Amino acid sequence: MNSTTADMNSTAVDWTGRTVLVTGAEGFIGSTLVDLLVERGAHVRAFVHYKPYADKGHLARYLDDPHGPVEFIAGDVGDAGRVMDAVEGCDTVFHLAALIGIPYSYDSPAPTSGPTSSAPRTSPRPAAATPSDASCTPPPARCTGPR
Repeated sequence: MNSTTADMNSTAVDWTGRTVLVTGAEGFIGSTLVDLLVERGAHVRAFVHYKPYADKGHLARYLDDPHGPVEFIAGDVGDAGRVMDAVEGCDTVFHLAALIGIPYSYDSPAPTSGPTSSAPRTSPRPAAATPSDASCTPPPARCTGPR
C-alpha cells in the first residue's frame, strides 16, 4: 500500500450500518457504486427504473437474497411520492438517475413544472452525497428549479 492509498483509507467514510439510496442504481456507474457501498457495509436502496422486458442488469446478483444488503425499489424519479418513500430513513442519497440518451436530454430537457419540482416537502431532510453526520448545508425544503 502506498502513502496515497493509506491517506485515502484513513479518511474513508465508515458506511457500516448506514442506509444509502442510489438512484440510477442499475446503470454502470450506479451499480459500481452499489458494489462499493455493499463492500463497505452499507445497506443500499437501489432505486431502479422499471424495465418491461425484465432485464436484471448489473445488479442481478443481489436479487436472490431478499434480506441481503440491497433493497430494490422500482420507480421513476419523476414520481415525487415514490422518491419521498425511497428517501425515508436514508442517511445518504446518491442521485445518479439520468436519461439514457444524453443527446436526447439536451434536445428535450425535463420540464421544471413536473411532479418532483412542484411537490411540497412536509419535513425537510438533508439529501447529499455525504454521510448525514458530515458538515453540509441541507437543501431548501422545496425544490423550485429544474431537476
